[in-house]
Amino acid sequence: MNQPKPVLLLFLGAGFSADAGAPVMSEFLSRARERLSEDLLRRIDPGFYCAEYSTGERDNLETAYGAAVFREAVFGPGYRVATRVPRFTRSCNGPNIGEVVEAFERAIACLYGEAVLEEQERWVDYYSDFFRHLLRDYHVGIVTTNYDRVVETALGRIDRASTYSASRGGCGLENPIPIFKLHGSVNWPWPPTRQPEEIDTDAEPVERAWLVPPTWKKDRLPVAIWRAALDLMGWAEVVLIVGHSFPATDVHLDYLFAEGMSIREGQPERKRVTVADMDVRTAERVCNRFRRYQTVEHAVPHGVPFEKILSEFETRSIML
Repeated sequence: MNQPKPVLLLFLGAGFSADAGAPVMSEFLSRARERLSEDLLRRIDPGFYCAEYSTGERDNLETAYGAAVFREAVFGPGYRVATRVPRFTRSCNGPNIGEVVEAFERAIACLYGEAVLEEQERWVDYYSDFFRHLLRDYHVGIVTTNYDRVVETALGRIDRASTYSASRGGCGLENPIPIFKLHGSVNWPWPPTRQPEEIDTDAEPVERAWLVPPTWKKDRLPVAIWRAALDLMGWAEVVLIVGHSFPATDVHLDYLFAEGMSIREGQPERKRVTVADMDVRTAERVCNRFRRYQTVEHAVPHGVPFEKILSEFETRSIML
């Protein structure tokens, strides 16, 4: 009699989609200058400058978008932002903060949506092979902070159905494969007219996406998505983290994983965590983060670009 396949939680960050052309956070602004209209650039640039003034970071999307949403929440959408023309001034001579937030959501929808899908023939085969390899041995549930549709596209290429639904029981069942997107998605329209679970995973990117910044304001998305991710984290036999650095700005992920790992306490068969990142130092740092949870005994780092990860699995250099 065949043994049932174990459940694998696949947790994905920006590094997972980088080989598909999705910019990592620090590359966002340079990519934006290559592709976006002058009007959008004019409206997102004050957001980046505000983040630099507050945190010292100039080009990081997560701090700039998060700072813009913070200001909108505190001051209201009509608050006008200061800009640097040619140097920083406190006079309110820039666009209003509501326009800045909207511009970020349109820019993200473009750079992580249609710009990535336009190149899919270049990358989709090896992403599909990666999922084909995992699904041969595991039931897979996916939790991701990425905005793009790389996962959905790759699964569709191998005719595997997927869903955004967080309400169905039995996460990780063979079909459809659940995808819990903690920061929203480029094919979820804003303002929302439907819940994420009502949106097809093959829906095309929209002009303005339903997103949350990678910093705070998580209540903008249904809490059911985070609860479903937590449930899956608690009872999956194996956890594989690919391309996520757990930045200090997104402390909610620390809370999520602390709760998820605590559920695994007293279950020795559920103490395996593997981390793959193209920078082995980042992989080791993330593993050290997990070793602080007493319920994790095996946190194994691997420094490998995603484009080489499949060969590492096949040669068993990466063990789950």
